[in-house]
Amino acid sequence: MEQMSPKERLYATLYRQEVDRIPVAQPLQTGTVELMESCGAFWPAVHSDPELMATLAYEAHAKIGFESVRVPFDVNVESEALGCILDYEKGSRKGLDIQPSVKTAPISNLEGLEATPDPDPHTTGRMPVVLEAIRLLRKRLPAEIPILSAVVGPFMVAGQIRGVDPFMRELMREPDFVTKVVEKAFRACLAYAQAQVEAGSDVVVIVDASASPDLISPAQFDAFAKPYTKDLSAGVSVPTILHICGRTKPSLAHMAECANGVSIDSLVPMREAREIVGERWRFVAT
Repeated sequence: MEQMSPKERLYATLYRQEVDRIPVAQPLQTGTVELMESCGAFWPAVHSDPELMATLAYEAHAKIGFESVRVPFDVNVESEALGCILDYEKGSRKGLDIQPSVKTAPISNLEGLEATPDPDPHTTGRMPVVLEAIRLLRKRLPAEIPILSAVVGPFMVAGQIRGVDPFMRELMREPDFVTKVVEKAFRACLAYAQAQVEAGSDVVVIVDASASPDLISPAQFDAFAKPYTKDLSAGVSVPTILHICGRTKPSLAHMAECANGVSIDSLVPMREAREIVGERWRFVAT
């Protein structure tokens, strides 16, 4: 078999085609302190500056040799665009070793939800920063190196803009309200993902930590997360990878229905994941 380019190799893997070898691509963020020091692009400034974001993403390819780059480096771009107030400095090292976190959630009731405008990915919050970083990377990288961009899953964004604790309680007490919040988040996530592809992203990574079986049941995943994640994946013209951390074995078969690839962490043994997914096997990364 002829040698494939990194992009060809990753695409073939995600579409379950034959490859010359396993791709060395990283669907999760690569912003380590060591790489920050290597290229001079540091958190938290990286989160709001497209040139610095692109520089730090590129460093993982240049120094480590990953056959991909990935932006952004936090999971709050969508929630901030929808009105969340973030803390960029939390942590013992002034933001260098911890992602921004939500300080204030904007939605407390249906009236607040309806009053919150849908963000425009080209003008709202830090969404334009990420889009510009993708464009800069597309200019800097060879065409055969894939750009991976992340979108937070609608279920997780819904919890962020409502507040995780009340949102989790309302899954059982007020499911209709929860559905409306998730639908609001979905519209924002889809528009943002489509804008990422237009900017030059080759793969969209959907990150949804709140959909982990550590927090919700497989039945709740089916009702409140899976339909929107599937529609988000289907709504972009590039392959997608779904990452959910934690002990995802109970939901793994459902996850495989949502994207071209599935990303898991070390709590799920690879052999067991393969047995669960079976013929629906896509791409599992740890």
